[in-house]
Amino acid sequence: PAPKISILSVNNITYNAASVSATIAASFTNIIRRGVCWNNSANPTISDNTLDDPNTTTGSFILNISGLTPLTNYFVRAYVVIGNTTYYSNNYKFSTPKKPLNSISLTNSTQYLSFPRTASMIAAGDFTYETFIKFNTIGAGTMDPIFGGGQGDFFSIYGGSISARIDVNNPCGADRSFASSSIISLNNWHHMAMVRSGSTITAYLDGNAVGTTSCTGAFLNSGGVATILIGKNYWRSGNLNASISNMRLVVGSALYTGNFTPPTTILTSVPGTQFLLNLDDAMNPYKDNSPNNVTISAFGNPVFNIAGGPF
Repeated sequence: PAPKISILSVNNITYNAASVSATIAASFTNIIRRGVCWNNSANPTISDNTLDDPNTTTGSFILNISGLTPLTNYFVRAYVVIGNTTYYSNNYKFSTPKKPLNSISLTNSTQYLSFPRTASMIAAGDFTYETFIKFNTIGAGTMDPIFGGGQGDFFSIYGGSISARIDVNNPCGADRSFASSSIISLNNWHHMAMVRSGSTITAYLDGNAVGTTSCTGAFLNSGGVATILIGKNYWRSGNLNASISNMRLVVGSALYTGNFTPPTTILTSVPGTQFLLNLDDAMNPYKDNSPNNVTISAFGNPVFNIAGGPF
């Protein structure tokens, strides 16, 4: 029988990497190559993904494979090449977990984000705005501004309510209050969304509708406001004292038209996405992952929290 090669274990599994431990029987001789190979189906070969070990001896070795995809099943085998023959170990199956979300913390009046408004961000019809957010405090100032930043268009906590303004002077007058902010628990992650379908705008907290209003004005259409703010408002005082993660604006689609289960993986750029803050790159955290790829500016040194998101 052929000498034995074995996968002993796969450890330190993350959403994109894993450590593979293997052993090669001492009876192997004249080894010219050894390593591991992997794929999404059983019995991967050296024609698939491979990682060679620099040594060509027998015994145990550990290799760290990378470039894996979250929430994916993999099969891995160790291999030895002797002459023109390749010997393989048993299959070892493992699964990668979902990618953890990062977050940023905005905790004082100097900390906020801004980016230029593009014409495609102005939502004259259906739209969806959503974010994950964890409030440290609510109501310390006049407003806890979340998104928008202008006098006429924003989504915020104001006057003790989850509230919004939509093109306030044309034709949707005044603040629109959806629900008391007391339904938001502090120091816990929540998913918040504001969605317009037809003329009805619905606010959602953790997938549950908490209030509606009727308005046909164009969201983010405030005259003279060419910059969108996150965590600050030009008009009303107050600041956001919270952590945020995964924020998305979709124009042209009402992604949620009834109660729903909030997303449990990183948000993606669906059709109509005009802004997408994933925070998935620690080297370039303030990147717009939408097709617009607008430049996001961070003020006051917000704190970037690796794996500090809602899941």
